[in-house]
Amino acid sequence: MPARSLPANLGDNVGAIAAYTAQSLAEEFGKDAERLLARFTTPAALDFITHTYLSGLDQGQSPAKAASDAGVALIRMWAEVTLAAQEHITL
Repeated sequence: MPARSLPANLGDNVGAIAAYTAQSLAEEFGKDAERLLARFTTPAALDFITHTYLSGLDQGQSPAKAASDAGVALIRMWAEVTLAAQEHITL
């Protein structure tokens, strides 16, 4: 199987997904955008965003749709981790 060629602007797109997702959560829920962006730019988070974005592209999605879906997946992941941490603290 031939190796997949990566989009030339992959890094910019992944960074934009992290930034827009952090900004969206900050505006919607009054969270600290800088703190969220720090969490969304860890190596593990960037790997997650990259994988999700590239998976969407591989499935034939437009770059905008793949980015949107990656942002939604990141929000879901953040919400699950946040809820699990809150449950752990209250126990």
